[in-house]
Amino acid sequence: MNFLRRHWKIVLGIWLVSLLWWGVPRCFDGWQLERRQAELLRAIEERNHKAYTDLISSEYADDWHFNGEKITRTMDDVSSQFLTLKVQTANPQWNKSGSEAQWSADLSLSGKAVTPIGELMLGDEARPKAPFVFIWRKAGWGAWTWKLVAIKNSSLEIPEGYEPGQLSELR
Repeated sequence: MNFLRRHWKIVLGIWLVSLLWWGVPRCFDGWQLERRQAELLRAIEERNHKAYTDLISSEYADDWHFNGEKITRTMDDVSSQFLTLKVQTANPQWNKSGSEAQWSADLSLSGKAVTPIGELMLGDEARPKAPFVFIWRKAGWGAWTWKLVAIKNSSLEIPEGYEPGQLSELR
């Protein structure tokens, strides 16, 4: 107790410096966007339904006419085809304008497939030729409020008759 009475300024200074070192970067959009994108890809790899559901906006809508519920079921379908799954990225780029940001990258899958569909997904012929574009929108004033509102890929065709959730139900 005597130590605190004598050195309270030093203790307070150390506490403030550590708070600034830890907290300030987390208040910037760039840091949060990088973190959110990494969390999304990790959640898919780990089959963490709750984690990727939390990152997807209720306003999600994409070119395949999927809403937030359908895209989470699609993510479940993809991850259910693998015992282990790794999503590799190449040529990542950020483009931020106001409260919207786009992350684009070439994505490829690797891992241990447990179904023929999983084996097909690992093949080069199934890999989309165009980069994936993830569109994020800031939902509030804080840097931690970024939510995924769309995923785009001009060369990815969804098989006719596919309904999100079908593949994970088969396993």
